[in-house]
Amino acid sequence: MTTRLAGHANNAYNRAQTQQWEQAYDELKGEMQHMEENYHDAAAALLSLRAEDEGWLPLNRLNQEDGFELDALKEIAQKAELQATGNPLLKRGFTIRRDNVFGRGVTFQQKEGTGNKISTRIQAILDENAPVLMAFEKNERSAFTAGNLIMAYNITEEEFYPINFQEISNFAANPNLADDVWYYEHTYTPLDEATNKPAGEPVTVWYPVLERWEKRAKKPLRVTIAGNKVDDNIIIIDFKVNTVNGHVWGVPDCLPAMPYAWAHAEYIRDASKLLKALATIAWKVVARSKANAVNAAAKSALPKAAGSTASMTAGTDLVSMPRSGQVDMKDGQTIAAYVASALEVSLVALLSDPSAASGSYGAAATLDGPSANAARARQNLWVEFYKRVYRVLGVKDVIVNFPVINTDPIYRTVQTLQIGFAYGAISQSEFRDAFIEATDVIKKDETLPEPSPFTTAAKYSLEAQAMEEEAAQREADAAIAAANVQGQGVSNGTGAGSGSNDLRDAGRTPGTSS
Repeated sequence: MTTRLAGHANNAYNRAQTQQWEQAYDELKGEMQHMEENYHDAAAALLSLRAEDEGWLPLNRLNQEDGFELDALKEIAQKAELQATGNPLLKRGFTIRRDNVFGRGVTFQQKEGTGNKISTRIQAILDENAPVLMAFEKNERSAFTAGNLIMAYNITEEEFYPINFQEISNFAANPNLADDVWYYEHTYTPLDEATNKPAGEPVTVWYPVLERWEKRAKKPLRVTIAGNKVDDNIIIIDFKVNTVNGHVWGVPDCLPAMPYAWAHAEYIRDASKLLKALATIAWKVVARSKANAVNAAAKSALPKAAGSTASMTAGTDLVSMPRSGQVDMKDGQTIAAYVASALEVSLVALLSDPSAASGSYGAAATLDGPSANAARARQNLWVEFYKRVYRVLGVKDVIVNFPVINTDPIYRTVQTLQIGFAYGAISQSEFRDAFIEATDVIKKDETLPEPSPFTTAAKYSLEAQAMEEEAAQREADAAIAAANVQGQGVSNGTGAGSGSNDLRDAGRTPGTSS
C-alpha cells in the first residue's frame, strides 16, 4: 500500500513537472515567434530606409567648382514639384512664403528726372505680358522647387515667356568668372501647331543673357557655340535663389525641408495607423502561456451582447486598454520645426496651430521678425529682376516698390492714423486715403467729407481747426501791434514821425475827438 501511494505521488509529480515544462516551452516558443516577427519588421524597415537613402543619393551630387550638377538639379526639381504639391507642410510653406513676398502686390514708378520715359508702346508690351511677368505664384514656385527661373524675351514678337528648366541643357560663362553666365543652351522639341504635341527632331540653340546682350556693341555676340546657333533675337533674364559665389545654379528653397517634410508625413501616418489599431482593441488578455492565450482568444472572440461575461481559463486575466497617452501626435512638432526652419517661416503659421505658440495669440497672429526679413530679402531679388525686365525694353531707373510686409490690425491702423491727424502729422486728405486703403472701402467721391461733430475724430478735427484759427488770430494781432510800435516816435530815433503830438494830430480823423 505504501509502495502504491508512493507510485501515485511520483506520477503526480511527473505530471506537474511535465505541465511546467510544457508551459515553459509554450512561453519560450511564443517569445521566439514574437522575436521573429519583430526581426522581420525591423528587416523590412531597414530595407525601406535603404531604398529611401538610395533615392536621395542622386540629390547629393555636388560639383565643388560649379555647385550642383545640372542633371541633379533637374531631378531635384521633379521630386520637389511632386512633394510641394502633395505634402501638406511643403504646400503650406510655399503659400506662406508667396504671400509674405507678393501678398500686397508690387508697384512700378518711373524715377523723376530721367530721360527715357515709359512710352505708350512699352506700356502696351508690359500690359500684354502681365499674365507672365506678374504670375507671382508661378514665378515664385519656380524658385521654390527649381531654384532657377529662366525668363526669355522675344524681341521680334515683343513677348516674354518662361523656359522650362528641364529644357536647359548647358551654359557658357565668363572664362574668368564661373558664375557670370553669358549664354544658356536650350534643347527642345518643337510642337505641332494643330495637335500641340512634340513633332520632329530636338532643336538646340543658345540665347544670350541680358547683360551680355547689352555689351554687344563693344564685344559682338558669338554666332555659334559648340556647333549650335546663337539666337540674339531671344534675350534671357535669369532669376536664381540661394546662390553661392562661384556656383552657376540656384538651389530650390524647399530642398533642405524635403526630407523632414517626408519624415513628418510618415510620422503622422504611422501614428494614425497605431491609433486606429489601438481603437480596435478594448481589452487585452494577460496569460501565463501561449495555450492559455489561444484558449482565451477563442472564447473571447465569440460575438457577445453588451454586458456579457468573458469566460477566462486558469492563469489568464482580462485587462482594459488605457484610454489616453497611447499616441501623442504633438511629438511630431519637433520634425515640423525643422521644416519651418528650412523654409524660413513661422512654425505657428506652418502648422496653422496657435498652440505651437504656447497659447499666445499675439505670437500666433504676428509675422515674426526672421520670416519678415527673409521675405524682404526675397523681395530685393525680385526688385532686381523687374528692373532687368524694364531694361530689356529700354527703360532705366524704374522704382520697384513692395508695400510694408508687417501690417497691424485695422483697428490699430485707424488709431495710428487718428493720432497722426490729431497732432498734425498728416492732413485730412492723407488720413482719408490711408483709411480707405486700410479698410478696402470703395472711393466714390473725391471731395473731402465733413466729419461728424459727434465722433472723436471730428473732435480732433474741430479742435485742430480751432487751434489753427486761434494761432492765426494771435499772429494777426501780433502783426498789428508790431506795426503800431514801428509807427510811434521814440527817443532812440525809431519811427518816421517828428514827435508824438504830430503823429497824434495826424492820426485824428475830422469830426472825432482824441
